[in-house]
Amino acid sequence: QRIDPATLQVYEALSAHHQVDLLLLTHSPVRGDAGHPLNATLGVLATQDAAILPGAATPPAVPAPERPDTLLGWLQSDLFDDRAPVRRILDPADDSVRIHLSHGPSRQVEVLREVLADLFASDPSLEPRHVAVLTPDVDAFGPLLSAAFTPQPGGEVHPAHGLRLQLADRTMAQVNPLVDLLLQLLRLPDSRAEASALLELCASAPIAARFGFAGDAADRLAELVRSSGVRWGLSASQRAGFGLGAFSQNTWLAGLQRMLLGVTISDADLVSVGTVLPLDDVDSSDVELLGGLAEFLARLRRWLSDISEPASLGGWVQRCRAGLDALVSLPADAEWQLAALVSGLTRLSEDEADDPVPLGRHAAIRAITDEFIQARARGAFGNGSLVVAGLESLRNVPHRVVVLLGWDAERYPRSGRRHGDDLVGTCALPGVGSPALSDRQALLDAVHAAGEHLVVIARGRSESTNQPVPLATPLAELGDALDATAASPDGTPAGRAVTVPHPLQPFGTEYFTVDARVRSFDPLAFRAAEATLAEPLPPRQRYHLDRLPAPDFADGVSLDGLADFFRHPVRALLGQRAGLSLFDDEPPSDAIPLEPDGLARWQIGNRVLRELQAGQPPESVDRAERLRGQVPPAQLGTRL
Repeated sequence: QRIDPATLQVYEALSAHHQVDLLLLTHSPVRGDAGHPLNATLGVLATQDAAILPGAATPPAVPAPERPDTLLGWLQSDLFDDRAPVRRILDPADDSVRIHLSHGPSRQVEVLREVLADLFASDPSLEPRHVAVLTPDVDAFGPLLSAAFTPQPGGEVHPAHGLRLQLADRTMAQVNPLVDLLLQLLRLPDSRAEASALLELCASAPIAARFGFAGDAADRLAELVRSSGVRWGLSASQRAGFGLGAFSQNTWLAGLQRMLLGVTISDADLVSVGTVLPLDDVDSSDVELLGGLAEFLARLRRWLSDISEPASLGGWVQRCRAGLDALVSLPADAEWQLAALVSGLTRLSEDEADDPVPLGRHAAIRAITDEFIQARARGAFGNGSLVVAGLESLRNVPHRVVVLLGWDAERYPRSGRRHGDDLVGTCALPGVGSPALSDRQALLDAVHAAGEHLVVIARGRSESTNQPVPLATPLAELGDALDATAASPDGTPAGRAVTVPHPLQPFGTEYFTVDARVRSFDPLAFRAAEATLAEPLPPRQRYHLDRLPAPDFADGVSLDGLADFFRHPVRALLGQRAGLSLFDDEPPSDAIPLEPDGLARWQIGNRVLRELQAGQPPESVDRAERLRGQVPPAQLGTRL
């Protein structure tokens, strides 16, 4: 009654081929005999797979592996034999299983760093290759792990900074920044070429290296773009699609022409060439930067023209390769990015049919995106590094230490809720993929893969309120199984005995006591813990200000540094001597000025008044203000 006739025929054929009862296939989940509760709740997927495979009724006898006489060994033996656990006496020194309850992802990474440092300090034979860190969200924890395990210049040295971490289970789109840059270039026609968007594109490392926008040149470029009045649109012809083809001011082409004309002509006399008014704030040192900007805009316009027409998939691949060759430049240590991208594009074109169909730009974007999202990057397993992987790669690979990081209720297990249009999900048949069952099976596999230590680091308290939050259901079931497996001599269940709560801050004093359950190796946190216990200093003695050291002029003074000092002495002092930047300029606006605010109206009026006082003709003043791009277009500007 629940299966359509066609699907019923398929399952009848499957049951006849594998000699499996059809009644078993049409009931989900498949339950084995009563045994260990974790096998019943976490091993549903494995039980279903075993039921479908031929010969499941008489599985081959497998000898039980030798397990250590620890809490982890007892749990693994009970699971392997699929028997109900019997309580043993837990040795207080048994650290084979530890459940660390912390707060958010950043705090969990800090706990991981201290736990690993403690493990390596306690066991000199332990090496990074013996440890596997499994997390359900590699993308979220990747940057946090890199920041926590990478030494910072001038910062405190932590023992964990010497560990080599290798992130696995990432796609090519995640590890290759050139893929994201290519997709940005392909999506550029969907935008209006806003000033902020193109400046962000210019700041990307491959484009900045190609056209000279790196370092201080990026700040100077943003300043010139803001002064020239660029808002959006490459040219008036591109604006024609938005009904503003007759208004060329505030486009990139108009702003570039103002910059180039300002190299040789001043706007003091309000001299204009055609519809271009020179930009006064242009120095001779900006010529090379303006040349790079002119070349970049020319190649970008050519790229937009090339991708405007449909082409076959092979044609799109050729366009992408030609566009990247024209727009990016990579250092020697990053050339692998271009090689990997070209390899992926080549695979994409090889899959094209013999009779290619012209594809539009959006269809090409979809095909390229799918190719690089599905393609896995090299895992680099076996190079001696401590591997951080997802729930698929290493959960069945034995390691001396298996760490479960970030298995929180909001991200683990994945939801098994089906979409309303998913008719296949209305009848959950064995063998049909289920993210929730797969994630539960991953926990069971990780328990079996741990050789000496199983470490769980999860969110037990809210990082904003510090109130307890519920654990993910599979982790709570693991705690119940530990309670049934053993108890400490004083009667405390093992699950509670091996659970270690952590404070909200890494400088909690409990980390530095003699009987600390987890030692902290962070010297900065140690000094902070000492400060919390020390007597507070009197208010007048808290800060002691010293004079700045004398400046070093051994290499002379640069012209740019001297100009910056006379332009804004306080900003130059704090930036060059103290390394502070408290005067960040406003980012360029992306909107054409239709209703200038009070300050903008005053600036326009003050400039007009001074020019008229200097004897400039009113017609020249009016024309100059319109060409600057700071006055609203057409009649709106006339009223102003």
